[in-house]
Amino acid sequence: MESLGVFEASEKKKSEKEDAKRAKREKESAKREEERRKKQRGRNAKRPTFDFEKVSKYFHFVHPYPHPVQEKPQVLNSIAGASQASSNLVNAIVVRS
Repeated sequence: MESLGVFEASEKKKSEKEDAKRAKREKESAKREEERRKKQRGRNAKRPTFDFEKVSKYFHFVHPYPHPVQEKPQVLNSIAGASQASSNLVNAIVVRS
């Protein structure tokens, strides 16, 4: 009878160790999955969509002191870049002619 109790105790210890290992593996698996999701979100990160209403509010001068719009510098930079590119293209064409 006593040997049966020892057997049950050793089985219980094995079971507890297996449960602990399983819990540890699941925790590590969940951690890896979360890291993978974070990386995936980073890869799929997109710029916020351009809000024409914010820009149009800036150009319609409703208020004597309009609030600066976040997109305005980006729009101006894009225009300047396009202007520079077109100038470079014209210069390249003129030099080859």
